[in-house]
Amino acid sequence: MATIESNISAASETFQANREGMLALIERVRGYEERSAATSAKSRERFEKRGQLLPRERLSLLLDPGTPFLPICSLAGLGLAMVAAWALARWVFETPFGVPASIGALGFLVVAGTALVGLLNSRDVVRRAPLEVLRGE
Repeated sequence: MATIESNISAASETFQANREGMLALIERVRGYEERSAATSAKSRERFEKRGQLLPRERLSLLLDPGTPFLPICSLAGLGLAMVAAWALARWVFETPFGVPASIGALGFLVVAGTALVGLLNSRDVVRRAPLEVLRGE
């Protein structure tokens, strides 16, 4: 496999500016994640009134005790970045691109986890009649 040599200088001003910009974007994403968790917590009373668990609580019951909940959106972004890197390597730079098996397994888990969360969130809608669901909206 051909080796790509880098001419990037981590001490350069451009590199530092890009690094600071990326760190700011990561902080922004973390803020979105926190806002999502806070919005979910606001609906707790409504879920408890109906005798339901929040989606995060349902998911935590499926996981092993003590296993931390891993937000899927961050992993989905990682997967999208890997796909974009592969596409660039393949069609723009015409270079082979190899992905370790662990990353492939992680991608599968992200997709499966996303489907699981979707199913958990739509379970109530599937059980009710279509008109009842529409009237409830």
